Amino acid sequence: MKSDSTSARGGAARGGPIKLRDAPAFLFADDFARLAALKGGEAGALDALDRPDPGILAFYRREALAFSALSVGQRQEAEAREDADLLARKLVARFRESAASGRLAAAGLFARTGLRQEIPPEFWADAKIEFAAGRLTLGEFAYAAVTVREAAPNEPAPPPAQGDSAAAIRAFLDDRRRRRGDELKKALREAARERFGEAFTVRRFDAAYSAVYGRRRGRPEKATSK
Repeated sequence: MKSDSTSARGGAARGGPIKLRDAPAFLFADDFARLAALKGGEAGALDALDRPDPGILAFYRREALAFSALSVGQRQEAEAREDADLLARKLVARFRESAASGRLAAAGLFARTGLRQEIPPEFWADAKIEFAAGRLTLGEFAYAAVTVREAAPNEPAPPPAQGDSAAAIRAFLDDRRRRRGDELKKALREAARERFGEAFTVRRFDAAYSAVYGRRRGRPEKATSK
């Protein structure tokens, strides 16, 4: 059976760019095949990658497996679902890490212009990935018909969002706020500095922070629920 690395070379390297929906099967052939077997086919596997089980559902399933008196059939079904969910999360995490580290280069049709452009590596860690639809979304940045390929050795990373670094940082802060809630400006600044590297400047961060939080200094105001 071919190893994952062999499959990656055979797909993304020899064949050039591949569609986002095909990337898991090329890059992680053995694990994706196992996921497809657990989910009844490729379509089910892609759906598992795009829509992992809600945390509360996974929690109750694990509680049932650990403490409930399940029938043999119920236990087998629960174990299969648990294995599939864990495997899907593992595959997505591995894919994100490969793309975010620059080992994979990606491009897509940018929603603002309709033109194909390279996708900055820093987007992948937090973006919403839709393998089946071939889409990637992070805040105001959305790409369709996404393709990936193995990056050449020493290939320079693309600039954040066609040089609009402030907008990229703003999308990062906006997405982080939705996921984590309000954080101290100092902590956000250091997180952005680490994420964007040379593209980070205090002026760009302040502009992005002001756009997201509506203020420049101090602790972000707590969002209130209506």
